[in-house]
Amino acid sequence: MKKLLLTIFLGFFFCGMFAQELESSDIIIGLYYPIDNSTISRTGTQLSKIEDEILNDDVVRNILSNKLYLALTENGVASRGSEVYPQFILLPRLDIVERNLLPTAPPKYSVKMDLTLHLGNGFRGNKFKSHVITLVGVGTNQKRAHLNALNRFNPKSKEMQEFLAAGKQRIIDYFDNSCESLIDTAKSLKKQQLYEDAWRLLASIPTKAECYQNSETHLLEVYRNYLDLNCKVKMAEAKAKWSAGHDRKAAEATAEILAKINPLSGCFSQAERMFNEISETIKAETEEEREWNYKMRELDASKEIETARAEGQVLIVSPDDKGQYNSSKIETW
Repeated sequence: MKKLLLTIFLGFFFCGMFAQELESSDIIIGLYYPIDNSTISRTGTQLSKIEDEILNDDVVRNILSNKLYLALTENGVASRGSEVYPQFILLPRLDIVERNLLPTAPPKYSVKMDLTLHLGNGFRGNKFKSHVITLVGVGTNQKRAHLNALNRFNPKSKEMQEFLAAGKQRIIDYFDNSCESLIDTAKSLKKQQLYEDAWRLLASIPTKAECYQNSETHLLEVYRNYLDLNCKVKMAEAKAKWSAGHDRKAAEATAEILAKINPLSGCFSQAERMFNEISETIKAETEEEREWNYKMRELDASKEIETARAEGQVLIVSPDDKGQYNSSKIETW
């Protein structure tokens, strides 16, 4: 069974909305690669300059990223690209455990690395599951040894399947145990008219959580509250703009404001009446009537589209005001 999502992206300002359809499993995992790999290995051994350069090399990053994305795809949890900032993330770390110069002719290098995978919530900083995969490679130089070790990582292995399956279950268990607390917090935020924060919290609850249906009800209520508040703000702004001067320029500026009011909001009928009143004033200028009628059609089209999208839809929002993860917590994993 599929659910429809009405996605509202919150940047520094409210930017817009559109409908999006996701599969019934909304545990979607994105790959989070730190800007710089740790310069100290997990074993406490200081990396050489060349090893540090290798671990941060674009080729190494691309190989690891491609393999991990394949693993997520094979297990049906990969971010599809439209989820720019998926809630759940997979954070990889590469650590040098052992390296040796082999007494061969010609000499060869061997390297033993630990690929540590952390699965968690990128927004809240919760880590759900970790797993270490040991990789060994041999090559004619250090970089080739590292690449050969990395190429031994099998993204389709049973080991990866079990890790991701266990991680998904940990995510569901976490929300089952804290779901009601999250809803109570969202209710408190709603009373304070902090609707964006309430959205964010409720939207984080996956469909497989026991209290999902309950959270969905509150989510829709918060959405309606936000629309009504936004409508009142826009109406006040439109009235002020129109009062400043009943001329063509003021009418166009007011129309642009009114067009931003969602047809599902409680005061949309007021916006329509105001638009019609302004329209009657502008129509007196017969030579410009055609342009004004075009603006009216835009408003009508917006109403039809948003009304059609609203049926049965649920709201989700972007992770935070800047669309960024809680990197300060993630980096401690």
